[in-house]
Amino acid sequence: MRPTFTLGIEEEYQTVDPVTRDLRSHIETELLNEGKRVLKERVKAELHQSVVEVGTGICRNIQEARADLTELRTNIIQLARANGLLRIAAASTHPFADWRKQEIYPDERYMTIVEDMQQVARANLIFGLHVHVGVEDKEAAIHIMNAARYFVPHILALTANSPFWLGMETGLKSYRCKVFDKFPRTNIPDYFGSYTEFENMINLLIQTNCIDNAKKIWWDIRPHPSFPTLEFRVMDLPMRLDETIAVTALIQATVAKLYKLYAQNQGFRLTAACSSWKTNGVPRAMAWTANSSTSANASNSRNATSFASTSISSTTWLTNSAAARRSITSERFWTGALAPTGSSVSTKKPATSNRSSTISLRKPKPALSRRHCGKPPPPSITT
Repeated sequence: MRPTFTLGIEEEYQTVDPVTRDLRSHIETELLNEGKRVLKERVKAELHQSVVEVGTGICRNIQEARADLTELRTNIIQLARANGLLRIAAASTHPFADWRKQEIYPDERYMTIVEDMQQVARANLIFGLHVHVGVEDKEAAIHIMNAARYFVPHILALTANSPFWLGMETGLKSYRCKVFDKFPRTNIPDYFGSYTEFENMINLLIQTNCIDNAKKIWWDIRPHPSFPTLEFRVMDLPMRLDETIAVTALIQATVAKLYKLYAQNQGFRLTAACSSWKTNGVPRAMAWTANSSTSANASNSRNATSFASTSISSTTWLTNSAAARRSITSERFWTGALAPTGSSVSTKKPATSNRSSTISLRKPKPALSRRHCGKPPPPSITT
């Protein structure tokens, strides 16, 4: 069944005192009660009383999502200003608010979380953006999630909006993700071979009393436990509506592309599987290519350069950023491949030695073909 790729957006806002600019509980101003009267179930409380969350309905396309979110932002701002007691702010951490002074919302679910995790939960004073993309086929959702894990750090980098914490500049563009790191079952999920494998893991966690329901899986990307969606949770909350919509459209397009590859029995994977591939002795940057196994096998006899540059089908993704290298290293995927156009990596041939007529017993390092990956070619003597 082809996914509908419908959209849902959730944003968590700060409720701010208009005089002190510090966080302030929305319960004191009846914001939540008035919000539910006007916006129904599209507005709700969060763990802390200084956080208010809004969520769109099911949107068929990005235009509907923009219209719905515009209405939500407008209404929540008007409700906050109605009695002059609150302002609404969009950022993933407050610059100077102290989490120790914030009250917990009196809800059984949140009280249970605080009881289980104590200070870790109380200190989780952060504000995020969650984007749902409709993928009704559970098996397809798992395979798309496996491939989409690669894009998670890049999406976070695009939305980074939380450099401050407790009145200090943290040195990180997104400190929110470091605060949330303290929670269990967060960050990038593991690879799952099937939906059954994922479901078995959830059931095991429930049976062993690690969690009481699948909602306590807080990965950066996850199949939602209640809705037929793939939920991206890694993003900081952008200040501007245009930025939220742009990121949402990018996520929807990424999921659609990955499903297209999945439906064609292809996958988004690293074609350069050998870390020693070089061009004239110079390490290459990363090249990610979506290929069918047939195209990969057909290219086995080519050398590293021609294999990566002429590989069959789909799109090659090139990057040379340090951040991307670090994220791939954490997944044990960093191998090296072709440097992108305009890269600072030099591709000039090394200077020729004046002793070209002498015999060298040093083993040369030729560019390896893919068939040599993991097994270097036999040594030779050059003259």
